[in-house]
Amino acid sequence: MAARAIKEEGNEHFKRKEYGKAAQCYTRAIEISTGEGEECKSDDLLVYYKNRAACYLKQERFSEAKSDCLSALRINPNDPKSLYRYAQALEGTGNEAESLVQLKKLLKVDPKNKEANEMARKLMISLKTATDRYQSTDSLVNEMFKRLSDSSLSSDQRTQAAKNLAILSREEGGADRIIRSGGVTSLLPHLQDQSSELVNHVLQVYVGLVSGNKSRSEAVFNQFSLDKMSSHINSAQPNIGMSAVAILKEMVLSLTAIPPIANGGSVGEKEAKKPMEKPKETKTENVEEGEMKKENEKMNKEAAESISPLSPLVLPIVQLIFISLSSHRVSPNTRDGLLEFFVKTVPQVGMPQLYIEQELVKHVLKVAAETWEELSKEELEEGEEEEEDRLPVSPECRMNASMVLSTLHNSIQGRHDKRLRELFMEQCQGFFKTQMLQSDIQSQLGLLSSLSCLLQGVTSLGNEIFSEDAILSLSILMSESPDPTCQVAAAEAITLAASDSTRCQGIMSKGLPALKKLYHSSDDRIKVRALVGLCKLGSSSGGNVNKQPFAEGATLKLEKTCRRFLVSTKKGDNLRKWAAEGIAFLSLDAEVKEELVKDGPALKVLFDLVKSSPDKSLLYGIASILVNLTNSYDKPERNPELEELGKFAGENMPKEHEFDEPKYVKKRIEELLKSKVVGVLSELTAATGSSAIREQASRVFLALVGEVSHRGSIVQQGGVKSLIQLSLDNNTDKGKLFAAQSLAKIGITSDPRLAFPGQRSLEIVRPLVKLLGFQSSGLQQFEGLMALTNLASTSDDVRGRIVREGAIPTAEGLMFEEDDLIRRAATELLCNMIQVDEVFERFHGDDLERVKLWTLFSGEEDLALARAASGGLAQLSHDKKICRKILEVKSSKDILKELLTKGEEDLLYRGLYILANLIEADQEIGEEIIIKDDAFLEILMAYVQGDYNDKLKAEAKRALSKAMDYGLIQPNPQLTWD
Repeated sequence: MAARAIKEEGNEHFKRKEYGKAAQCYTRAIEISTGEGEECKSDDLLVYYKNRAACYLKQERFSEAKSDCLSALRINPNDPKSLYRYAQALEGTGNEAESLVQLKKLLKVDPKNKEANEMARKLMISLKTATDRYQSTDSLVNEMFKRLSDSSLSSDQRTQAAKNLAILSREEGGADRIIRSGGVTSLLPHLQDQSSELVNHVLQVYVGLVSGNKSRSEAVFNQFSLDKMSSHINSAQPNIGMSAVAILKEMVLSLTAIPPIANGGSVGEKEAKKPMEKPKETKTENVEEGEMKKENEKMNKEAAESISPLSPLVLPIVQLIFISLSSHRVSPNTRDGLLEFFVKTVPQVGMPQLYIEQELVKHVLKVAAETWEELSKEELEEGEEEEEDRLPVSPECRMNASMVLSTLHNSIQGRHDKRLRELFMEQCQGFFKTQMLQSDIQSQLGLLSSLSCLLQGVTSLGNEIFSEDAILSLSILMSESPDPTCQVAAAEAITLAASDSTRCQGIMSKGLPALKKLYHSSDDRIKVRALVGLCKLGSSSGGNVNKQPFAEGATLKLEKTCRRFLVSTKKGDNLRKWAAEGIAFLSLDAEVKEELVKDGPALKVLFDLVKSSPDKSLLYGIASILVNLTNSYDKPERNPELEELGKFAGENMPKEHEFDEPKYVKKRIEELLKSKVVGVLSELTAATGSSAIREQASRVFLALVGEVSHRGSIVQQGGVKSLIQLSLDNNTDKGKLFAAQSLAKIGITSDPRLAFPGQRSLEIVRPLVKLLGFQSSGLQQFEGLMALTNLASTSDDVRGRIVREGAIPTAEGLMFEEDDLIRRAATELLCNMIQVDEVFERFHGDDLERVKLWTLFSGEEDLALARAASGGLAQLSHDKKICRKILEVKSSKDILKELLTKGEEDLLYRGLYILANLIEADQEIGEEIIIKDDAFLEILMAYVQGDYNDKLKAEAKRALSKAMDYGLIQPNPQLTWD
């Protein structure tokens, strides 16, 4: 073969130490072997890559050598020479630790390899020396700065040093050391380096420095001019632009953070110091809920007023972001990062007002107006170029812009924000009025794109503007244009407006004819958007069979059309996204649910899109489909009396479809589990930080764990890991509760050691504790308590974590709930927690109330509650002080007698155990029980003489023996026991 001949030529060059020529020969051999004209055996290609890597190592071109070794290892992961040269390349780039890892792999394959053994020995010595040298953070920082500034080192080695500094800057000690050593200034020259990767890591050092620290943020701001920052934001390298934006984002977050309250202490610490008392009712009366909300609003307002004005550094940063947002020099990815800057900083105190005063709404809508170009890109022929004067935007730009508008609008919904809401509305209206004055097609397309963005972000406001005659007429007019891009923009705007079910009637009267006409277009881009609009109108009944807008069977026809777009391999992801959104709306219909869940190919395409597509709107559509299939959406509470009254009045009352009955929902869930939906939900959770999507995933998980038989399968497929993430991060409050409730359900019926092994048993505590809060429903509180009870039985570490997460005061409060199940579950949890010192000490103070409550609960008619309370009292009765407290409770003796005569063995044992502990605690207590109340002596004698099991007799004998030791009773010669 020609390739082999060229390889031999390369070998000759290598022997003569002509490494450059040898590498060229091996490159030609690789090109010939991987070309179309000649088939190559993988063994040959392996040799060529190894040989070229050897040349690069001789030339100290370590990055190229590393790449070739990786290519060789893909062919044969255990090839000794490839592993050895890969280790050499890693060592050359300064990554000695990873080099040693590769050598260990090699020595498993070839233990007698002398070269590998010698190199491994040297590396171990080198790494140990380095570890000793870098044992302090100061040494690490100093060493990395030296390496970064050492021009004799390769670019890869200096880049690794910058990367290490970036890692150190994320730690408090490392960041402080970098600041103290003048790192802010000494890093600046390296931002001019030729290596974009090195520059990016240096910028990441600044990100770490400013994160979560106001003083360091001010130091960086004073040294790092905004002009320099602007040049990096405008970089053609997206990673550099994104890192520059990240610096400004973290800086603003630090400068606007609320300082911790002086002498605050944690809530758990404060609660622990309070005596136990019945909490104020917070859930049972609507009036009290209202009062609580008013009090919270008052506290929030006072807190906001006590905070100093915005730092003077914030405004110039925001102004730079505004300028960059509209700059043609900014890359599309960086522009998305700028939009994310606003999403992350809007919630900070004072920022919504600043953004509205600076007219952020208009700036965002202006960017959104440029996204119509993305519509026309779908039809660009190969070789065509976009207009150079257009603002470069990404396909996700409009969605990101809508997130900014949504976040900003949501942040000004307080009762003191009326003026800000008015300004928001005025800025929207002003923008669209200005756009309406422009008669050119591009401006009109921009108007519809901005309107679509607003409809996605603030639907109610977008629909209000869309409903204005001039804009609605423009949309209809654009839908009739011969220009396909105009038709696409119009179809999209009308379709998004149809999302608001309260306004669907108006859309149907004016927009339905336009949608029907667009639906028959031969252009798939137009057809699919109109199709989704029809789907939205068709689903406006929300599953009510008495209120279907279209003729019977029309919804299924629409679903079949959407399916064709979805499963066709010829359709691009953008068309599939629209098809998925259409199915998401149609899947509110019960018949569509039944059809879809049986459609394996369609489900497979949807699930594959979760893994392959980063498009948030597509992922949200797929998540919504799963919510609809599992019926895990919010359902209105039924009021039978009102329903009967409505029927009597002749009203068309909502009626649930037969296929939405529990037995059909159960079957659909089983089908989804067979289709590996748990893995899809895990992918969905990992793929996005969108709280809306993650809430949908949480809803589906809650539906899946509803059946006890499904829970083991969900644990096996890795559902617990995803649920922990959903319960803690990037989720709505409601979504976090759904995820936590799912974990609770698993924890109730599964062995915690198997369901939550290792560290996971600690991670799950926080979400379960949050489930006990007043914002949770009674069922959620009950299930959270039950799961924590099981978890508390596993280990001291878990019990300690439960205490640290503040569960004890909350559980004590729930012991006063009117719901018997919640009271019982709270008592059972605390019973399992009494063995923890911090919990035991709560009973040991001067306060009698806790011991009194547990004593009273021991006499409750609810046997399960009495069992839990008496179990806790049995543990507490080992302490002499607590024994005295028990007898201070007026009815304690009567309760003990009830326990000793109830007939249930568990309660009998607990009663005898407590009684024996009381007598053993102190002679005075023994006299109080034996001498002053003859009934106890009679009961104890009855147990010793009666037909009871050995366990009960042993406790009775223990009590009587101690009474004899005190001399309170005399031994009976006729009665003997071992």
